[in-house]
Amino acid sequence: MEMSRDLKQRAGFGVLIKRNLNICFLVFIILFGVLFANNFTSLANIQNLLRQITTNAILATGFSICYIADGFDLSQGNVCSACACVALTVLNATGSVLVAVGAALAVGLGFGLFNALVCKFIKGDGNDSYIVTLATSMIALGFAYVYTGGGRTVTADSALVATETYRAVARGSTFGVTNLAFLAAAVMLVGAFILKKTKLGRRFYLVGANKTAAYMSGINSHNYRAYAFIISGICVAIACIAVTARNGTASATCCKGFENDAAIATIVGGNAPGNGKSGIICTLIGVLCLGVMSNVMNLMRVDSTIQTIIKSVVLILALYAQLVKSRNS
Repeated sequence: MEMSRDLKQRAGFGVLIKRNLNICFLVFIILFGVLFANNFTSLANIQNLLRQITTNAILATGFSICYIADGFDLSQGNVCSACACVALTVLNATGSVLVAVGAALAVGLGFGLFNALVCKFIKGDGNDSYIVTLATSMIALGFAYVYTGGGRTVTADSALVATETYRAVARGSTFGVTNLAFLAAAVMLVGAFILKKTKLGRRFYLVGANKTAAYMSGINSHNYRAYAFIISGICVAIACIAVTARNGTASATCCKGFENDAAIATIVGGNAPGNGKSGIICTLIGVLCLGVMSNVMNLMRVDSTIQTIIKSVVLILALYAQLVKSRNS
């Protein structure tokens, strides 16, 4: 009798771990950093960590919404670069923060709308979004090169009062926490509200789970996947504001590869197309996992190439864990 109870407890503990692999991975990385990385728990490093993860948190919010609706946005990095170039150019030309932010949002929305319309036009499945957004990524890269006159770096004019106002988004802090963290938190809260509290969000889950069943229920799957890409484009534009406010510069390749980190954070966090347990909380866990892991490797002076390999391995393991969970559920 006692042996059977013990076996049940062990089985229950094993199931609990399987269901919360993302949290277990985050705890493991934090403990590893505390034990082996110098200055990991220092206030300066924690503040630096918050600044590092904010851009990915914003991008991953848009990426997660696409992913839940069975889409995949590979255009985020280069579109973010294009938005950044436009934002700083307009800021320098007009001296207006509002016009610069509006221009960045217009470019991000434009590329998001382009992804949406093409995916809707071809009426394909989720796999087609890989090809569509890859093409959009190359278009955005070409646009940024042409717009900057051959890929020249755009620098915010420090003589303008508007530049100081614009960069205060990244330089300023409230209660010791960088303003960028509040910006990222606001974006994630809006994303969570859309997914969990609106009709639009509920239909994203239905489309991601089974687009045929959604269609039989009277839901146009292609329309809702298109809406997800538009939201992703808006998130990209907001992320570009965070990048340019922090760096004060932009180029055609300044955000290259950012979509990779957004994808890793989304999947490592435990999100899956149509999975009702997926959401922005999972995305936040994934962003923290990736951010803490990168921070620890930087403190331990791990070569950037090795870091890329480790991130790729973690992504493969996360995909495998997701597959095992779906088979056992």
